[in-house]
Amino acid sequence: MTGGTKGLDFFIPQWARPTRDWCKGDGSLDAELTDVDDPSWGVLRVVCDEEGVQNKALHFLSSYVGLRLAVTPETCHPKWNAFRRAADHSQLQFDLMRLTIACNYGHGTRLTGERATNRRLMLESYLSKQSDAWFEDISAEIAEDRGIDVADAQSCRALVEDFMECPSIRKRGDYAKNKSWFGVLNLLTLLKNDWTILREASNAILSDDTDSANDDDIAEHLEGPNNCDVSQPAGGAPESDMPGAPMRPMSKSEFFKAYKSKGSHQMYCDVMNDPTLRASAELITRISRPLHLRYQFDLKSNQKGLDEILEWNAQRSLGSSFAVVRDIMKVTVSPGLSKVMRMSPPCIPPLPPDAAVLDEDFILIGKVFRFGVHLAGNFAWSEMLHRLTLPLAANALLAGNEQHRKRGMSRLKKMVEAIFTAENLAEERLDLSSCLKDLAFQEESFSREIMINLKRSGYKFGQPGTTQVTKAMTKFSGGSSSTKEILESTFGYLAHIVAKNSTNKSMAMSNLWFYLTTSSFVRASGMLQNIPSQSDWVAWLPRYGFQSGLPSDNMFANYNRAFQGSKTKIPKADDVDIPRNAQGGAKTQSAAAGVFFLRGQIFWDSRSNDYFLSLGFHGWCALGVHLRTAVIGNQMYVFHDSGQADETLGSDLLFNFSFGEDTKWKFVTHTLLPPACLPEPLHHFGFACLVHNHQEWILRGTIENGLFLNMQRLKQVCHSLQIKPAPGSGSGKNGALKKVDWAKLLVAHIWPNCNQDFFTKCVSNLCGRNHEKVDIAVLAMAAEMDLDNKDAFKNLQKHAEHCLEERVFGPGRSSVIKKTETPKPAAVEADQKKNRKAKEQEKTAKKKEYDRLFDLTPSALKALLPGGGEISGVFWMRFHPIKKFWRADYPIGS
Repeated sequence: MTGGTKGLDFFIPQWARPTRDWCKGDGSLDAELTDVDDPSWGVLRVVCDEEGVQNKALHFLSSYVGLRLAVTPETCHPKWNAFRRAADHSQLQFDLMRLTIACNYGHGTRLTGERATNRRLMLESYLSKQSDAWFEDISAEIAEDRGIDVADAQSCRALVEDFMECPSIRKRGDYAKNKSWFGVLNLLTLLKNDWTILREASNAILSDDTDSANDDDIAEHLEGPNNCDVSQPAGGAPESDMPGAPMRPMSKSEFFKAYKSKGSHQMYCDVMNDPTLRASAELITRISRPLHLRYQFDLKSNQKGLDEILEWNAQRSLGSSFAVVRDIMKVTVSPGLSKVMRMSPPCIPPLPPDAAVLDEDFILIGKVFRFGVHLAGNFAWSEMLHRLTLPLAANALLAGNEQHRKRGMSRLKKMVEAIFTAENLAEERLDLSSCLKDLAFQEESFSREIMINLKRSGYKFGQPGTTQVTKAMTKFSGGSSSTKEILESTFGYLAHIVAKNSTNKSMAMSNLWFYLTTSSFVRASGMLQNIPSQSDWVAWLPRYGFQSGLPSDNMFANYNRAFQGSKTKIPKADDVDIPRNAQGGAKTQSAAAGVFFLRGQIFWDSRSNDYFLSLGFHGWCALGVHLRTAVIGNQMYVFHDSGQADETLGSDLLFNFSFGEDTKWKFVTHTLLPPACLPEPLHHFGFACLVHNHQEWILRGTIENGLFLNMQRLKQVCHSLQIKPAPGSGSGKNGALKKVDWAKLLVAHIWPNCNQDFFTKCVSNLCGRNHEKVDIAVLAMAAEMDLDNKDAFKNLQKHAEHCLEERVFGPGRSSVIKKTETPKPAAVEADQKKNRKAKEQEKTAKKKEYDRLFDLTPSALKALLPGGGEISGVFWMRFHPIKKFWRADYPIGS
């Protein structure tokens, strides 16, 4: 946070001190703004990562308290999170775990210098026994790894001798830490270059029969079976030795013992001999490379002078980051990627999609497509913050090129005029008021001053208002947008001090912060602390305590909701005019129906005849990429042509206001084809999609392909389709309808005659229960990791433990539950109905009594109660200096 040593009160503008409710719409033009050059003008710029609670607190200060403050996302974290979430959504976490183990195999206390020498000697011995034919077989792989040509076996032998000196063999490589994702990408690149040699080195350890293989650690794989089946015949004998023997499920401890007996070297050998894992390393490093290069460019830009930093911020607001999204999509669809992943090459004539030899290709091409689309979509939406919100979008006025400044001003004019118009109509239009609450940034003091100055200047350059905005943004954006050399270096130093003076391997961040406030390192570096005291909190109590009510009454729950689909409210069924036919919510004026733009799926605009690939929905709209079509024979193909994309990726914002069958948007059912299945005119693409039906109902297509809906949207869809459940027919307490009940009703309405497996799959999609199965080997692999890497994969490990428990204990638990389930007798249901009626009568009588007592209480006494006597039960006095929970037991009115 930059702002000097001024107190927080210094940063509250004079116009925002009495109240801020009047400063909306055209009424805000009467505000008296302080000149930017005035000594009393100051702005707080907070550079921080994507922490939701932290950012909401900062938005609270700038909106409710009124500080002239704004948040700038840190340079690294949006890219870091985009990569991490893409790997998670693409089911690449298990591959990343195994690749991390492969990178770190030459590290750790278990591998001493003597054992490293033994590994090298084993490899030399193993290679000396191989024939020329063996070297000819691996020469092509080595050539692909290194990107070189190997003429003959003798050249390959010489090349292998050179590889013996590579860092990966000599144990000189860096250590992979998954919390440093871009560092992992560098190590994966080195791992790919030496993959073949490292694979043969792992085979050498397991096949060596010399005395060097007698080391306990290296030979521990010989001490147990090499399989880890979850079931085995009773008595522990192999199944082949006892034909017809009954199968006995293994316990959890037996399972761990069976796998761990393989040993860490066998585990490493399994990793290096998995060809699909090498392909995963290729797609992760190559598709992520544009993002990695952008990260390096951003860091260098923030290390330059003031003019370069301002130009970098301006170009970011103008959309320069979309070049990264374009490059990611270009790599994703390139034929070069499928070649280095060693998929089957294009064929003439093309192979049929159901060919058995292409099973692995379909798995790999699915990974490529999911990871590329999710990575591009995540990063694109993270950059939208700089284009569509203030004050960050105003950085466009700092561009050195005049045409760029005009283009930025044109977009700012549309944004400001739309907000002013909506605020003028907000009292009459509740839907506009809801949209403004979702936007939230116009409530912040700094953003409001920018809008007022631009409105007064008529959006023309050279006017006083525009000059004020330019000066303000120069002061605001003139510093670094990276915390790498400030916070990370400081906390890294503190962690080093803790490791030297404590037996703890790690320390909580709260303890590090406490240490930071007392460390002499902080005082010596000149980073002064401005920590609020108790008197500061008490000073705010008269204004923001009892007199203003609770923060929940003042927009506190409505911050930071822009572009968050899960936070965008959809009108309730009782509040809107719902058409009595299956036309969806076309009259609700809500854009939440855009949630059906499922990321990674293809949609057809029936009015313009355009095809789009969705990069994800946020808040009100989805980001779509234009796709080209080609009709070859009697079949239609859609594909992304990276050559057609301009700086905006050939993209568009997709809006949808209806989920009825008559909406203009149609779901495109398709099959993703690998290179071997493409017709000859499409051989210059890495893959394309074969269209089966381009007029599928968007609701039917997205639910079948993994759409998740929250409870509110699910009920809205059911009401719009006139799905009316019977009262008391739910699976909840007293027949209450739960989310799974609404999901079952919707699926049964859309597919009345579907089979049970398909029905369960769609219900699981809507409820978010359709998780991918996780390999149980994750548990044994996590045991070989250090604390930091183990923490990075904790969610994957937890899911694997759940899968193991289900495989070991699931069948028995299901059978017991099935036996104990008995239908409720009619008499029990009748008693429950009678009790519910009695409780409702008692509640009604108690409410009448409370109303009577409330009316008897004098108004002078009511004024002394919290909230004027309108609060009951347990509540939290947020701005009270004592900060305690309070309880009100007095009766209140209805």
